[in-house]
Amino acid sequence: MTKGFASILFLLGIAALLASIAVLHHPLLHESTATPALFLRRTEMENHVDAIIREELRQGLLKKLSAGAIQTLINQRIIEYLNAFPSLRKEPITYHPGFGSLLHTQYSSLLITQEWEPLTLLQLNQNSHVLILPITGNARYGEYSYTGGVNATSILINRLHAQNEHTLFALPSGYRACATTIHPAWECIPYPS
Repeated sequence: MTKGFASILFLLGIAALLASIAVLHHPLLHESTATPALFLRRTEMENHVDAIIREELRQGLLKKLSAGAIQTLINQRIIEYLNAFPSLRKEPITYHPGFGSLLHTQYSSLLITQEWEPLTLLQLNQNSHVLILPITGNARYGEYSYTGGVNATSILINRLHAQNEHTLFALPSGYRACATTIHPAWECIPYPS
């Protein structure tokens, strides 16, 4: 019994060693490493883009703008923010916003994509949607969704790079933010399953 247990432990140890060697040499994992400063900037970017979407959505609802007008305002603010982000920070981090095609189910695959489409209002408008529904009286519900285009493969991305470190901000296909004229942050209506 002791020999069998020791053999099993020995084999598990060898398997763990081989797995760790494979992980250390996987090129995609090296592409997705990042310093705490890069993670902080990516998180800051995610929070600001989310706040921009909710704020513009609610303001558009309060002003009784059409869905198309609200969508354009939101997308203009997103582009302005992502393009201005580097000038807001005085640090050795470079930023590359644009659209990448998601060919795999892992967003980290976008880190190794070199050919991105430039960030344009036209493409962002084509890849997003605003829905407005009446609630009661003057109250309205609004929802901004990033669809990723017809095939849901066009992802709004911003690659953050410092020395040999990379991370990725991505507005994923299926992203939704909702607001009402009653409350600025409202839970999105669940899709029927």
